[in-house]
Amino acid sequence: MTDSSTSALSDFFTLKVDNYLQFVADYNHQSWPLQISSLIICLWLLWLLHQNNRSKTVCRIMAACWIWVGVYFHYHFYLPLTPLASIYAVAFVVQGLLFIWLSSKIQFYSPYFHRYSKIGYAGLACCMLLPTLAASFSGQSWWHIPLVGMMPTPTALATLSLLLLTGSKYRGLLAVIAFCWCMIAGITAMMNNMPWWFVAPLAAIAACGLIIAERRKPVEVH
Repeated sequence: MTDSSTSALSDFFTLKVDNYLQFVADYNHQSWPLQISSLIICLWLLWLLHQNNRSKTVCRIMAACWIWVGVYFHYHFYLPLTPLASIYAVAFVVQGLLFIWLSSKIQFYSPYFHRYSKIGYAGLACCMLLPTLAASFSGQSWWHIPLVGMMPTPTALATLSLLLLTGSKYRGLLAVIAFCWCMIAGITAMMNNMPWWFVAPLAAIAACGLIIAERRKPVEVH
């Protein structure tokens, strides 16, 4: 790749900030105390997946998360850094509307239904709770934590994990925007020389690989 094309790619994807952690901290300070609501909603969603006939509620929670991130994070906070944020905002709102539209067409398994649902539930719990727990034990500032329903990458990864708890024919449609965002997030992080740039793309590829694998062979119910 030539220097000019590399520069153009960098200009297209770059976050245009010198300190990513400071960017997250500024966002969390500006949006406080919504982080408390995010953690409560995450715990509520994890509980709902153990209940019967709560799929509509789960879909509506995810819809609210996607629409909120699209409007508040991308359009309100991220747009001054890059004009691409307006496109991201539209994509996230569309994803939220898809969750609302499909809420009556999707049923989620119990987390213990089969091995895929166990993996999905574990991934969902990690996306929602692990950053907070890791910060608590490591001494990292809580202001540096990206949360599901507050920032795009954890929201997208949580969605891909959640889709392992359903066999709905519509889950591929719901995976598209989440997967694409994880790829964009990885490229953005790579262009900004962040050492963890590969985490979101790798996790997204693994989740989608499991979704495809489940469709191609019978599910083992335990």
